[in-house]
Amino acid sequence: MANINYDDEHGFNINLPSLSRKYQEAYDKMQRELVKAREGLTKILTSKDVKATLLDMVERNELNRSLLALLDENIANAQMGNQNQNNK
Repeated sequence: MANINYDDEHGFNINLPSLSRKYQEAYDKMQRELVKAREGLTKILTSKDVKATLLDMVERNELNRSLLALLDENIANAQMGNQNQNNK
């Protein structure tokens, strides 16, 4: 956690190394989650049996918010692509 102090003589004093470390930790965590989500999406999209793969991933607790967001975005893009094809 960032240390922020105030004194009358110097004003605010922010411990930047602490803040920077927390920022880097959060960024690293986000990167790991995105890599796992991309791997999960690849696993699903290359699967011969998507339903079985999804059920297996649920059992293994491999679904996270990032993966669900990627799936949702992929579905929306596919639907939009289908609509564009139908309009031609």
